[in-house]
Amino acid sequence: MKYYDYNPKESQVGKEFWYVGTHLTIKADAISTDGKFAMFECLVPAGFEPPYHIHTEEDEAFYILEGEMEFYLDGEKIEAKPGSFVFLPKNVPHGVRAVGNEPVRLLNFFSRAEFLGIFLEMAEPALNSDLPPFISFDMDKVMELSEKYKAITLGPLDQFIKKS
Repeated sequence: MKYYDYNPKESQVGKEFWYVGTHLTIKADAISTDGKFAMFECLVPAGFEPPYHIHTEEDEAFYILEGEMEFYLDGEKIEAKPGSFVFLPKNVPHGVRAVGNEPVRLLNFFSRAEFLGIFLEMAEPALNSDLPPFISFDMDKVMELSEKYKAITLGPLDQFIKKS
């Protein structure tokens, strides 16, 4: 797969990307916020779940617009529906999962704008505003970018969540 040639010195605001089976629209980046935070709107398919991970330098937050998500903060489940805001502090392991049968639309925020690069370096420009075909995470690329952007990827979500 050929990934987007991300240039952090060029504004990404308004650009649309396909990222591992999701659709991203960049709303704020390092250029537009003086490096303070980044935000994108994301459309994710039911069942989408990135690996369980830790952000070492930024807090992360989500605002659910449509659909349902499960968040796992240090293994504990948080259920989120439209109108829910979920804050995930840095240095705490977490994971997310889109649940239900419909895609989820959400806003994703990062307190360190530079972290947006981890998504854009694994993305490609979107051909339209629909969900792209499903693809699996390229775990070699995830591990490479985790190190670059100071995150720790722990592994598949189900290995880390507490069963109820």
